[in-house]
Amino acid sequence: MGGSVRLNAVKTERLTFIVGVGGLQEWETWQHPYLDEIRQVSLLKSSNYFSLRATVNEFVDVNLVNYYQIGYDRSISDFRQRINSSTIINTKITDRFSITNSFDISYENRPIVPVTNVIFAFKTGLSLDF
Repeated sequence: MGGSVRLNAVKTERLTFIVGVGGLQEWETWQHPYLDEIRQVSLLKSSNYFSLRATVNEFVDVNLVNYYQIGYDRSISDFRQRINSSTIINTKITDRFSITNSFDISYENRPIVPVTNVIFAFKTGLSLDF
């Protein structure tokens, strides 16, 4: 649950750059990977982002969204920070056929339970427009 204020910093036919500043209340439930233990946390966080969408040329579009979230966790007397980034490159091959490549990455400096700090995925897809 949360909200933000966003600013369309740049908006042209070929480029859009948006900056957002906000806050949220987050409730998470985590299963410990090695123990029979459930951890529940509730954090008030600052959530900020920027989004860039660009038409490079008539064949290539790029869409980039980055989030930075930070919240103070009293249970560890420290801040928990999360960074998420999503990059999508859409390449038009013909009027009806295109290839989409996406790369998503997430980093958490202090995970709630002992899991890897960095998770990423790279996907390639084909689109057919009728």
